Amino acid sequence: MSVYVRAYGDRDPVLDCLLQGKRLGFQPLGAIPGGFRMKDGHYEDICPDYPVL
Repeated sequence: MSVYVRAYGDRDPVLDCLLQGKRLGFQPLGAIPGGFRMKDGHYEDICPDYPVL
């Protein structure tokens, strides 16, 4: 079992953050899976976006 599956189960956090940004009117630049280490030691994804002006 991969670290990704143990950490996230069946949901796809990259897809979740990209859809949320699109719904709010942002253009996604991409995603960095597990790119941010939290204080408790688990990793969160980074999803850089920019607002369309």
